Amino acid sequence: MANSSSSTLAKCESSIPPSLRPLVRAYLLGCATSIGPRLLGLLLQYGPRLTSQRKPANATRDTHRTQHDEPFLAALRRILARALDLHGFPAFCAALVGGSTLLEARPPQPSPY
Repeated sequence: MANSSSSTLAKCESSIPPSLRPLVRAYLLGCATSIGPRLLGLLLQYGPRLTSQRKPANATRDTHRTQHDEPFLAALRRILARALDLHGFPAFCAALVGGSTLLEARPPQPSPY
């Protein structure tokens, strides 16, 4: 099972240009560190409610889902949308690492004159 996940990761990484890989890694790490705790808190808050609710016999599945899961889904959308915010922590991480990687200081070239 580890081979399939590592091969999938290698395929994803090989599709990213080498100069942009540090930027993408920093963005994903920033997403994980900013969204992970929020998702965990959301699951801890709504998890027991979502699993303990019994579906009424006369209610359809769609009615039951929209009635009880709306606050959870709205909070989940809000958390995931923050990852795409340009003024958020993941974008800051990507700009910091990507900027330093793409704009590396190179030694001065000797003058032809």
